Formats: sequence, structure tokens, C-alpha cells
Amino acid sequence: MVKVAAGVREQVRAELSRQWREPVRVVHISKVRPEFRVKGRRSDGTVIGTRRLRRLAWNLVRFAGVLVQLVLDGDGDLDLRRGTVTAPPASPAVGFADAARRVRRRLWLGWTPGRVALLVVDGGGPRIVWQGQAQFATRQFAVIWPDGGRVVLPPDRAERARIKREPA
Repeated sequence: MVKVAAGVREQVRAELSRQWREPVRVVHISKVRPEFRVKGRRSDGTVIGTRRLRRLAWNLVRFAGVLVQLVLDGDGDLDLRRGTVTAPPASPAVGFADAARRVRRRLWLGWTPGRVALLVVDGGGPRIVWQGQAQFATRQFAVIWPDGGRVVLPPDRAERARIKREPA
């Protein structure tokens, strides 16, 4: 479980509220490794048919990383893939998931009834890396687009519990 620094949640909420001029809800996403179920993409989100040699080298490194994680990580949860991306290839869901995948850490998801944003928090404060028109389904922790695109980026247990307790 990742501990969120005091005040960061309110910084993220304030930044989105200022830009969108309406109340927002936010959740911290500690790990971003969704499985892609998109035509033309591998399950890790890379485009099929590109960079084959690099992909082979990366698979070897990833295999070694899994072995190290098995030995060093005491919780027994590998988290090789966490969440899913199901969408047509040209869906905004794919761009959203690519942005989340590039950031990976310190990622926040903010939403209103008709908008969703991904933010990263670094030394300069919260910064939007993706925003657009979409619905957020709180019960499934899924972002849903009108074209049928769907991205599930589940937060850790503490964040999930906090969101369920928080008034809508």
C-alpha cells in the first residue's frame, strides 16, 4: 500500500476544481499496469509488430524482475497486470490508458459526472496529463466512453474504502 502525503489529495482536488469550476472527486492510483484488450495491441499495451528485439530483451528483464519480486516482496501479490483496457483501436480510452501507462507512479484520477482527468503530482504540484469527456463508474472504478471504450484502474484497498465512504 502506498501512503499518500498529507495535503496532496486536496492540492489535486483544488487544481481540478479551479480549472473545471465545479466540485470534483479524486482517487490515488498507486500502480498502473492494465491489460490491454485492444485490436492491434499486445496485452501490455505496446503496438503489435514493432520493436521485436527490444521486446525480447524487455521480456527477459521482466522475467528476472518477477523472480526478484517473488523473493523480496512479502505480500505475495505480483500485480503483473492490474486493471483492463477494453476499447476500439481509435477510442479515447486507448489514449487515456497510454497516458496512465507512461506516468505509472504518483498518478491521480479526478472526475465529475461528465469529465475525467489524469494528474501527476511532482515537485511543481499537480499537473494534468490527460483529460476528456467520459463517465466514471464509482462501483467498478471504471472510466467509460460513449464508443464503448472502458478502462479499469483499481486503486489500492485504502483508497477504495475511502471513496466508498466519501459522499458523492
